[in-house]
Amino acid sequence: MKVHLTGALAHGQKKAFIYAWTPKFHMDTNITVNVLIRSLLEVAKEYNGHLPNTLYLQLDNSAKECKNKYVIAFSTWLVKLGIFRKVKLGYLMPGHTHEDVDQMFSRVSTHLLLHDAPTIPDRLQAYTTVQ
Repeated sequence: MKVHLTGALAHGQKKAFIYAWTPKFHMDTNITVNVLIRSLLEVAKEYNGHLPNTLYLQLDNSAKECKNKYVIAFSTWLVKLGIFRKVKLGYLMPGHTHEDVDQMFSRVSTHLLLHDAPTIPDRLQAYTTVQ
């Protein structure tokens, strides 16, 4: 069964997140916004529901998934709701968009070469084991 993955890093909290979904869902802005929401909720849990005043987002340079009016509208909505005072969006040059996230997936890949994960729960456990 095919499974797609998206990674997110919360640098200030030294947390890594990997989200999986099936091809039933297309990789688009909906996935990006859901990953952002879930990651922010996880970070907020560790700080009694509080988040910093400024959210710095470094996103893929893809107009289809991240560099579009929906991500900008979502960022604006986070400020309007008072969750953040400001959101700063950053996009790296094409070809250099996944430096630290690629490193995270490289470690997962190396782990899976050395450890069997024949079932979906085993595979998901492997994603959470490697940090």
